Order: sequence, then C-alpha cells, then structure tokens
Amino acid sequence: SPGKITYIESYVGNRKVKSVRHVYNSILLQSSPFYQPIDFGNTYTLGCVDTIVCLSTYSAHITRKLFVCPDVLEKVIINEYDVNGKQMETTQDILYDKKLRPKEIRTIDSRGRELFTKHTYPDDVVGAGQMYGTPSPLFIMIHTNRIGTPVETISGYIENGTEYITGGALNLYAQNTYSVPLDINLPYTIQGLYFCPYLFKTLSLTSLEPINISDFHHFSMSNGEMSYDKHYKLTC
Repeated sequence: SPGKITYIESYVGNRKVKSVRHVYNSILLQSSPFYQPIDFGNTYTLGCVDTIVCLSTYSAHITRKLFVCPDVLEKVIINEYDVNGKQMETTQDILYDKKLRPKEIRTIDSRGRELFTKHTYPDDVVGAGQMYGTPSPLFIMIHTNRIGTPVETISGYIENGTEYITGGALNLYAQNTYSVPLDINLPYTIQGLYFCPYLFKTLSLTSLEPINISDFHHFSMSNGEMSYDKHYKLTC
C-alpha cells in the first residue's frame, strides 16, 4: 500500500553492499483492543495501526466479528555483499500480540545462528494490574491505556532448543501526584489526586555468561512491590 517501504539498496560507488526487503502481511484477529460496534462492511482508521476492517456474520443471536489488519511488517530480509560479491543473508520474523504490538523478533543470521528479542509490555507484567493502597505507575499506565512501550526487553540466542539471554533492558517508572478539583475529569484520579507516571530510570542486564531463560527472573509485581532479575544494573 502507499507509504510502505518494501525494498532498499545501499551502494559504495557502483558496488552494491546491502539490500533490505520488507515483507508485509495481514493479521486476522478474533478480537481487537480497538473494538467498537460498527455496521457490517464499514471501516475506520486508527493512526497507529492502519485501517481495520470489521466483518460480521450473523447466526441466530450470535455475532462473530473478525478484524483484518493489513500491511503489518512480518519479515525483514537483509542481504550484505562483500567485495567479491558474496551474499550473506539475515532474516527477521516479527511476531505480534493480540494488541498488534511487536512481541518477539526471531532472527536467523548469516552464520545460521537463531537469535531472539522479546518485549514485555505494562499489561503483560504479572501483578501490575492489581492495586494495593496507592496505585503503582504501571497500574495507572494500564488503566489509562499507556501500554505501547515495552517495560522489559531481553535478547539472546537459541542453542539445542534452549534460550539463553545475553542482554536486556528494564524501564522503571515513578509518578508525580497533583491535587485537582473533584469536578475536573482527568484520565485517572483518586479522591482529588491526579497520578502522572514518568520514566524514572533504565536498568541494563549485565552478565559475564549467558543466562538460561529458565533461571531468569522476569520483571513482576506482588502486593505493589517490584521484583526483577539480579543481573539488572543501573548504568550511566
């Protein structure tokens, strides 16, 4: 469709050194976070996810709605060429969750290694959607639909079917509170307090050895308290 980049070539002089191909596909969802009742055959546009088409089939009193999301970037094929014209190919497959957020990127590099990058979003974090006393920043973000930026990202490789983590980043949020009149309608207020989360700091995962994913402690919350893997450190 118009505006989509499908192919890029890079040259040094007259010699091609790199090409990148983008492969798009449609995603069919049984449900959508952007659902709203619309008439059969209508379409509506959302700035962040292109056009969503709603198809309905009616049987008795049951309505089934399917959402077709076209032109989602599904695969990236990268070819690099040395001075002799030898081609080295890397492929990336992009997997999405039900909210059309990139959830995982699987890469096969030019040496045949299988690599991965995985994203965890605010509403994926165990315990983040529950409130204990004062709402946490993630709780506020979930309930105001600020869930498009990953909280945790890990990367690594796969060997003999086992995933090993070699890098990662963890975004930690804090929040400011402001007193507002009770009659003002802001996205999330409790008893006249408006909660405004902000990115407080980012931790980097540092380990001298790859970490077996079964030994890795994913970011989670319990009773309003955060916990995360011991290998995360604050780096300046």
